[in-house]
Amino acid sequence: MIKKSKVPVERRTMPIITQTDNVPKWHGTFQELAHDLANVRYDRLAQFFALLSEETKKQSESKYENKVLYARLQVAAQHLDAIAIDFQSATKAV
Repeated sequence: MIKKSKVPVERRTMPIITQTDNVPKWHGTFQELAHDLANVRYDRLAQFFALLSEETKKQSESKYENKVLYARLQVAAQHLDAIAIDFQSATKAV
């Protein structure tokens, strides 16, 4: 008897994501990256964190079978959404 997966088909078809130790298109240090990002306009940072949240949500979907990792990535995505909202608010305050 073949066991059916409990994971919905759309979640099983997500590509496998490989974590790396660096940002492949960035040749500086993380400190330099943080410094450079801190100098970006707030509205663009809001957009960046919103996009990062979406990518994190996609990663969580690919990790659905690992319930702890799935939950942690979902929470991280929510925090990234909140950061995006805060930067958008900062844009209005300038």
